[in-house]
Amino acid sequence: MKNLPVLCGSDDNGAIQYFNAIKSTLDLLIVNDISKVKDINFNGIITGGSLGHSIDKDLISYSKSINKPSISVIEHWSWYRKRFELNGELILPDFIFVNDEIAYTDAVDDGLPSNKIIIAGNPVLESIFKNSKHKPIDREKLQNHYNLPKKRIIFFISEELASEFNGTDDELGYDEFIAINQIITLLKPSDHLVIKLHPEEANEKYHHLKNEQLSIIKNIDIYSLNTLADIVIGMASMLLLELAMLRNDIISFRPNATKKFIGHRLSATNDVTSKERLQSLMNFPKLISGDFRGQFNGSAEKISSLIKGIFE
Repeated sequence: MKNLPVLCGSDDNGAIQYFNAIKSTLDLLIVNDISKVKDINFNGIITGGSLGHSIDKDLISYSKSINKPSISVIEHWSWYRKRFELNGELILPDFIFVNDEIAYTDAVDDGLPSNKIIIAGNPVLESIFKNSKHKPIDREKLQNHYNLPKKRIIFFISEELASEFNGTDDELGYDEFIAINQIITLLKPSDHLVIKLHPEEANEKYHHLKNEQLSIIKNIDIYSLNTLADIVIGMASMLLLELAMLRNDIISFRPNATKKFIGHRLSATNDVTSKERLQSLMNFPKLISGDFRGQFNGSAEKISSLIKGIFE
């Protein structure tokens, strides 16, 4: 591979984490504005799989216009074809990296061409698992830092779902407001609920719910969150799988869900679709084996090797 950088860009925070997890072995240049890449000489382009119009699709189109190879990474297990659709057209890179055999099969079943898909692993999950034993954090200091009471701390991992899917062909059967409202009804006086906002969510999104028993946090690293949380409840966020690399009691709560969540298929999370079952798990946690964690070992090295082979 020529001594030139690899150009990376995505509107998806998960893809940016992916790029950061492999940059120690590759010369990556991460950009957030397509207009700034025109004068850069590079080996190839890597994007994420952001939905709708995004820098991801702009970069794929640009790579084709200058005859440079392109790769897109899908770091989750969802919305495979939809990630490349725009105005009724498919904007596809030369290759698509997916996490495992489940993702490969689902992506093909969803309509992506099999000759473009490569099973590459997931360097973010690998990194979290490798660092899981090296992050001792003082819980009391964290409680004071985030102004949290000394109660049972329940984290809700939020996502931007209602505005994206309600009223569309991809109706989920639930959204973040349905989930959080049901969780609130199960709180005891000895509980404190913390809503962890997704990076794309507005800070004031849940301000109408805020009270002495509820806090809202947007910026917190995964290791601090893991230390603070007595219970973690989410829906279908990638953060649930990341946390499952650190603990074995994660709950995926999706009332009346119309689709499966990969956490259950990987045996990484407790799959819950009713408030009654959620209440039971909040009182008597069910532990998952954690056997899936080691399957991503070697991901960063494999991905770097694949990229060098494609861009040489």
